Amino acid sequence: MSQTLRLGDARVFLQPLGISPANPYRYMGRMSLDGPEQGQGEPTPIYEPSSTQRNAWVIVDEAPTVPDLGSTDFTQQMDLSLSDVWWDIRRRNCVFNLQITLGRCNRPDDFNDWQAKILLDRARLTNFTLPTLNPLSGEDNAGGEMTGSLSFRDIVRIVPIRFSQKDSESITTELLDVLFYGDIQCGDCGPASDGCDRAYILSLAPSGGKSSILYTLNGFGSLASLTISTLGADESGSAMAVVGDSLVVVSEDSNSHHVISLSDLNAGIDGWAEVATGYVPDGEPRAIYSRSAAETFIAGAGGYIYLLETPTGGVSPVTDGSLTAQDLNAIHGNGRTIVAVGDANAVLMSSNDGKSFSAVTGPAVGVALNTVWVMTDYIWFIGAADGSLYYTLDAGRTWTEIALPSGTTSVNHIVFEEDEGGQTVGYLATSHGSGARVYRTTDGGHSWHYTGSPISGLPSSAQRINRLAVCGANMVAAVGLGPDTDGIAAVAS
Repeated sequence: MSQTLRLGDARVFLQPLGISPANPYRYMGRMSLDGPEQGQGEPTPIYEPSSTQRNAWVIVDEAPTVPDLGSTDFTQQMDLSLSDVWWDIRRRNCVFNLQITLGRCNRPDDFNDWQAKILLDRARLTNFTLPTLNPLSGEDNAGGEMTGSLSFRDIVRIVPIRFSQKDSESITTELLDVLFYGDIQCGDCGPASDGCDRAYILSLAPSGGKSSILYTLNGFGSLASLTISTLGADESGSAMAVVGDSLVVVSEDSNSHHVISLSDLNAGIDGWAEVATGYVPDGEPRAIYSRSAAETFIAGAGGYIYLLETPTGGVSPVTDGSLTAQDLNAIHGNGRTIVAVGDANAVLMSSNDGKSFSAVTGPAVGVALNTVWVMTDYIWFIGAADGSLYYTLDAGRTWTEIALPSGTTSVNHIVFEEDEGGQTVGYLATSHGSGARVYRTTDGGHSWHYTGSPISGLPSSAQRINRLAVCGANMVAAVGLGPDTDGIAAVAS
């Protein structure tokens, strides 16, 4: 049964310097928000002259407009020692985040104990007003309240999510990679969609067989399968990405990539093509990151990184193994920065859109690095094969470890939601003892939780989670190894 929100159920928390694993949220117990609002953009009517009446016009269509920045006023009881956070926010004039936690029986000042949360994403202080000072009448001698106004980018709903296992009978081999791909559709340009209906999963090749792509077009209501026919027997794909209107699967086994149009894949049509041009022996592709249809970077064995400019074309080496001879395991980028990580603490970084790379000293001497997420040009996360999680705030000059629970044996994958909430919400797949865990952060990586309000219910049969994919602030898919040699796919929403 649903409960009606009481205004006293809400508490405000503020992240003063914006999204960063080093910036915790601060409890703002003496602050109130005066009804945050955001105009959604009023459409502009398009007219044409009436065909039945002169000097009259009819509306034939509407031109949509973009949403406005959100806004709210605030009130806060002023501290006599002027220790209020607003003085520093006013001086810096930087963006920051606000979250409003909602709960009935939860402890009000606990940021991680909630029934639901509202994020005011990338806020700015637009007005700052002090109270009446030195009142001339005792009747005006009340508590001093500073007031102000804020703008913000978006209002984002964050709710608890719980895993459910998907179509376990048809998944017979380990699952290696997963991604969501789709847009919100209102029905004008195709079937109505919330943008999370379509997902693609890469499977391990069965004995004597080839990798397949499992795919759903109905939000995991059902799974279909299409074999990657251009692979050889016992050959598996390694990783995949959507590049333009195609799916590209890189394969270390075949030393090539395999490409199919999404329209063919969605229709179950075998339209696969193999491209081996440009790949070199001992530089086999292992990971892929696509920043645009014309700029896809593929990390390989022996320290190789390739540039792919069109899905059906060949690749050209950007690094040739001279920076490191270690196998690279993951690659990701943001802004002008691209980072690849690999065995024996290998880290390669480009700060010029992938035109050239240089070696960076990694956080874990001699340890294989499994996963990397580039949050900004300066803030990166790296997960290691020994169960350690690190971040840097200065593009790899220094590293800080994030403490994970004892028993964590490997950090396998890290991913953040970029579109809704600007990387406030993220997920982490780890191996823990003989099983697996998936963690969720709702504060940009400062704190991580695998149970409780943020996330729960990962099936106990999961031996290992290899990859995660996120769609919106409140959905994540996890794939990996289930019981025995079967694969497992679970979705939390």
